[in-house]
Amino acid sequence: MRENRHVSRWRLIHHLRVFDRESDAVLGHVVDITVGGMMLVSVDPIAIDRDYEVRMALPGSGQPPEVRLRMRALWQGTHEDADFHVTGFRLVDPCEEATARIRELVEELRFPGGSDVGGIREDPPNVA
Repeated sequence: MRENRHVSRWRLIHHLRVFDRESDAVLGHVVDITVGGMMLVSVDPIAIDRDYEVRMALPGSGQPPEVRLRMRALWQGTHEDADFHVTGFRLVDPCEEATARIRELVEELRFPGGSDVGGIREDPPNVA
């Protein structure tokens, strides 16, 4: 199944850590992001078809030091390094402040030259 994207995904120059707020464990690292969702790379597989309450640690000494979000895991894919997993998430009802901060992150931390997501499977895998 091919997902129709309406917003470009952006790779960031920092792989920001995303923590599960329930366990405070690192869920994964941001590979690419939009105001509607993100893709994480992780050592352990992440269960799909469920919501996660997360906090994303932000670089630098800016305020606030993190963004809190609710995200739904939609799909899992393959990474060029077989030791890692990638998972696609959709943000669930993000507040205006979170959306604005994500836009700022993209402007501050995106790779120059576009929304390339090389080395990572571009489309969600076919799901039965």
